[in-house]
Amino acid sequence: MSDDVLSQEFKRLYDQWEQAIHQKNWAWFATYFAEDWIGTARPWPALSLNRDQLIEIDKQIESLDAQWIKVEAHRFGDTVVTAVVSRIGNEEFKPGGHLAEGVATTQEFNEYCAGNEIAYAGAWRHNGQNWQMFDHRMIGIIKGYEA
Repeated sequence: MSDDVLSQEFKRLYDQWEQAIHQKNWAWFATYFAEDWIGTARPWPALSLNRDQLIEIDKQIESLDAQWIKVEAHRFGDTVVTAVVSRIGNEEFKPGGHLAEGVATTQEFNEYCAGNEIAYAGAWRHNGQNWQMFDHRMIGIIKGYEA
């Protein structure tokens, strides 16, 4: 499979992730995020989340204006690595939420992301039925990106 075809397949998965948040389809995460999923986000070096913690944060989202504008996927053996850019308009969370206790509030997260293009990296493996993300890194704001 060419990288272009693979990138299109993973663009669909990232779009499904966004749709799962809008539709509050939390079962999607159990299907496409591995049990050993881990995620980090800059500029918060102490932030590290597991799958269940991420789902709890996503459940706090009341409205989301975001779009995955670039997804590049490359296969390395049985692992697919993705480089992704999302354009974040705004992400409204329930008041008083935290990404992780003592790290950042959901309000601080939204203030950082809103109106910016954010770069991410992901790692995926196939479980025999579905691709599952097992590693997700928010790299941070990128300036001067043109899709």
